[in-house]
Amino acid sequence: MQEQLLNNAPKPRCYKCGTTHIEYVCHHCGRLMCSEHTFFSKSNISNKLLTLEFAKLGLNDTECEEEPFHCSDCMHLVSDIAWGQIFIASLFIVLSILFLVPNLRIKLLLLGMFIGLEFFVYGLSASKKRKQQIKEKPHLPVLPNFDKVQIREKVEGHINLDNGKYKVKVSSLQGRFNIHMSFNSEEHERHQKDYRLKYDGLADKFHAGFAVLNGSARIKFSEKSLTSQFINHPNDIVIRLIDYIKSQPILMQLDRPNGHKKNVYLDYDLLEKIDTSTFPIQLVLSFIPGTDRKGLEMAVQWKEPKVVNNNNSKYPKIKISEIELLEFKFPPTWGRIETINLEKNASFAKDSQVIIWQNIPIDETAQKECRSIFQVQFEESIDPESHDSYVTGKINVICQNALSGLDNVTLYFPTGKPNKSFDANKLSIETEIEAKFEISLANLRYQHIKLFPDNSSTSDDNQKNLDLHHVNPIDLHHVSPTYNAITLLTDAMSSHEYGFYVKQVIENKPTINPDRNLVNRSWDILGRYYEGVYPIDFQINLLGFEENEYTTQQPLRMTRIKLTVEGTFSNDEMKQQIEGVWETLQTLIQGIFHQLLELSDNYDTEAPFSLPEQSSTQMTAVVEEDEEDK
Repeated sequence: MQEQLLNNAPKPRCYKCGTTHIEYVCHHCGRLMCSEHTFFSKSNISNKLLTLEFAKLGLNDTECEEEPFHCSDCMHLVSDIAWGQIFIASLFIVLSILFLVPNLRIKLLLLGMFIGLEFFVYGLSASKKRKQQIKEKPHLPVLPNFDKVQIREKVEGHINLDNGKYKVKVSSLQGRFNIHMSFNSEEHERHQKDYRLKYDGLADKFHAGFAVLNGSARIKFSEKSLTSQFINHPNDIVIRLIDYIKSQPILMQLDRPNGHKKNVYLDYDLLEKIDTSTFPIQLVLSFIPGTDRKGLEMAVQWKEPKVVNNNNSKYPKIKISEIELLEFKFPPTWGRIETINLEKNASFAKDSQVIIWQNIPIDETAQKECRSIFQVQFEESIDPESHDSYVTGKINVICQNALSGLDNVTLYFPTGKPNKSFDANKLSIETEIEAKFEISLANLRYQHIKLFPDNSSTSDDNQKNLDLHHVNPIDLHHVSPTYNAITLLTDAMSSHEYGFYVKQVIENKPTINPDRNLVNRSWDILGRYYEGVYPIDFQINLLGFEENEYTTQQPLRMTRIKLTVEGTFSNDEMKQQIEGVWETLQTLIQGIFHQLLELSDNYDTEAPFSLPEQSSTQMTAVVEEDEEDK
């Protein structure tokens, strides 16, 4: 058997069993632990602390508390004298003296010597323990306020369209983890009084807890980040909030100081590079029909980017919240700007060749369509054959998620206990996409809409395609459009092999025809396919029926499928691509339903069938397909 090692993105898992249900962090080494593999520091009988390393430091009345949590390798006890063992040993010795020694004076002498020896042993042990604690004193545990936790990634690239070829070059893909903490006078008191009293001195470092990065973290921390003590290795997902006391003046000052802030930031790169043919955003230019080539439209499109790896892992679905900037430069031969859309967010001078749109929000419609449209009409007609017919500029887009797969940050106290009081609203995760572009209009023409198949058309070309691929709609006998059938179809469409984007699956309410003992079912599937940067939309209507109660060995089932594909084209090649999408979808649909037919039992392909009249239905649910299932 051939084995293959797959490089999967790290996720927070228990160091022992691998479960993702993390409860604690080892306060020494930072290992993640489930409750089963956590070594607790309280007695099961008395519920008292067995280790006192965090005792008497003002933590008992806080959410952090005094109990530290350990892994199996770091488990240890830092305690006072073992009074339980001493008491039991002393009791046996005293009883032995009372019962075995007959003389009272000798008894008192031996008891006095024994008590003195006990105090001597106690003093010697306490002094030794005290020296050991002072020598190996722990970091000062602090409980700062976490004002802001931020994950911000940035993608930089260059878009070029020349001679009909769309090229994208990704120049950098980096991120930064940033956490803002503020210290108050309580931490000053904890250090200058509690810690000094317990350990006969001040601490060298403070410990503010841990930050654990959640999600499929395809990241690698930079060399600069590795020089800090916050992480141990490049692929670490546990950040140790440990630093020197001298970096925080509030902890060093003798008098009662004001608050002080501490910022921790770590830079990282993504392990997987975005495919240069699929940048997160795409720019598509076209003439606005009816403007005599004076109107130009730019569509900003976005979709899930592909990645280059060996295990088919994917970045999360892009969710754009704002187009922060779109700078659009055009040649002076186009004349002045006559009209422009989104005018409230645009700025331009009368005789300038630069238009700047800023802070364009993405509404619900644009979010569903995964595109935002910018239009401008000029004074003069645009000659696409002219040597200066090109536009340049730059675009900045803000996304509400991280391309690396990071989706959350969990904070833990210095003891390893989870910090459940952290306000999730203070966590910010976003990606900035920045691209410069240079787009030639040399191959730009009026783009016409192609609906395929076009039943209203009588052209020989359309009839040829209809004859070649049978008749639309398609009738499939002895199989009905059930929930399982639709699930199987949409999963196949969204697979890597086909790459269709299923936007909506609409199930109409099933109706029962009591006269014919049939259940009528109806579905609509809406989606899109990208041929390069140009979208091709499709709609699949499935209408069918099945017997409500099987009264015969051969149950009645049927599905009628209507498929339409729509896209814009400016040449014959693009037109053929639209027709090719229709052919691929039709073949896929027929293959899926024929597969279901083969799995069904006791069917007769020659059995008669008829399609009942479809009753009026009411839409009851719209199920959004998650693009991550693609």
